[in-house]
Amino acid sequence: MAERTPKPPGIAVVLLTLILLASLSCTPPPTRRTTPTQRSHPSPTSAATPPATPRPAAPFALGIEYGSPGLAALYAPLAIEWVKPWPAQARWGDVEPKPGQFEWKKVDRTVQEYQKAGFRRMNLCLTGAGSSCTPADPACFDRYAEYARRVVERYDGDGQDDMPGLRDPIHLYCLEAEFTGYWPYSAEDYIHLAQAVYPVIHRADPQAQVMLVAILVGDVFDGNPPAEEVTRRLNTPQPHIRKSVAEIRTLLDHPELFDVVDFHSLADYSEIPPTVAWLRAEMAQRGYDKPIWIGDAFSMSPLMGFGLETCETGQGRARTFYPATEETRCQAAELIQAYREKNHPKHGEAVAWVRAEAARGLVKKVVVAAGEGLAGINIGNMDDWNLPLTGLAAYQGMADVFLAMGSRKPRPAYHSLGMLVQSIRGFSAIERLAGLPEGVWAYRFTVRDHPVLVAWYDPGGIPWLGEPEPSLDVALPWAQASAQVTPIVTQEGQSSPQGQAALAEGGHLGLRLGRTPVFVETAP
Repeated sequence: MAERTPKPPGIAVVLLTLILLASLSCTPPPTRRTTPTQRSHPSPTSAATPPATPRPAAPFALGIEYGSPGLAALYAPLAIEWVKPWPAQARWGDVEPKPGQFEWKKVDRTVQEYQKAGFRRMNLCLTGAGSSCTPADPACFDRYAEYARRVVERYDGDGQDDMPGLRDPIHLYCLEAEFTGYWPYSAEDYIHLAQAVYPVIHRADPQAQVMLVAILVGDVFDGNPPAEEVTRRLNTPQPHIRKSVAEIRTLLDHPELFDVVDFHSLADYSEIPPTVAWLRAEMAQRGYDKPIWIGDAFSMSPLMGFGLETCETGQGRARTFYPATEETRCQAAELIQAYREKNHPKHGEAVAWVRAEAARGLVKKVVVAAGEGLAGINIGNMDDWNLPLTGLAAYQGMADVFLAMGSRKPRPAYHSLGMLVQSIRGFSAIERLAGLPEGVWAYRFTVRDHPVLVAWYDPGGIPWLGEPEPSLDVALPWAQASAQVTPIVTQEGQSSPQGQAALAEGGHLGLRLGRTPVFVETAP
């Protein structure tokens, strides 16, 4: 499969190679609406019910992606330790362009740049892309294993054959990027490769953590559907989006070949709790429990993808992703068109809408991932991608980046991520607050023995261009007499919005919540 450098996660790679060939379902023309459909957006299912008491938090890894060359200095002020470079940075075909000839300039340059900027932890991907030797060919397994051994040995920090100037060891590795079009072979092929490579990695670095090739089931849990709909989707093949569930289960049948389960969250944040619950149930059925990472996360839903983003349906037309629905596809299509076309009369409004939504979604994804007890998340994107037919997936960069012109301008998502890091860094416990009205998401972090709440209201659906934002008056438990309430940054030109003091009464804090997350902290 041809590879671009850089290239996006699996939705886009499969889309660009197969979209015009895909036979998408033909549905009746959608009803044109001027107001969003308020589809129920329930809290997580019972499998993901929040604990009644705070859960001690294992170290939670918050990373950003994808670490392209030239961007480390821009993101260094956020003081984030983890970064995931593009999978193409360490692909086999570049590291070993000819049999026995190893080239390290490309990988070393990325590692050195990000470590110098203060990123102490890194998630590197081992991928067979670019090599003339097919990763699924048993005749290539020994060469692939040697490629993997050399990469791991160079960055493990043990003093043997290390990269000159290595500041911090790298111990977390993907073994192939994603179980979609990125791996155009079978689950059995992957298992055979892992049987050859996994023990080699651990012999080279006993502290290494190998991530299972990333699972993508966004179509199954998109919008957090009820159990019967999940079952239907699991049993419905989606060859142009993901591998079959049977093949995914084949991977999960072999816990001896990975240390971490990785899944990619490329749609709305509401998919995270049911996806995690399903993965944990699958592991429990097999008698094991391993850490879960979200190795790749868009900050928000692309709204549409896998085809032309139009109001019309039919072959070659995009499918919708929650919170867009087939009933609101016309609004989604108009929004995407307005964003792309600078001369569109609603272009400025669309840009502001997307910037705000990306900031909201980024904070929600990180908070929900932490609340689900995940080991970590790599949140993106660090810059935009010049890709057609991917809905809003291409426009989720946290900064305007024009490297050739030396231009780097942070967007609202960048500043909101900085606020989140500053507020919850080093938290020791987390719980999702129970007993709140439907649609209210509220999490209590314990940070240096002080409570920090992150809360928002999401009744389902989404307000489109020109539509009013929903809100709800709620009472959140708060033991102190007062608090500082600060919304995240959602507007261009803002970097640190002013917080407001709020008084508690009877152990509760009255707030009007909307879709924009707010931080509730101890008053200064």
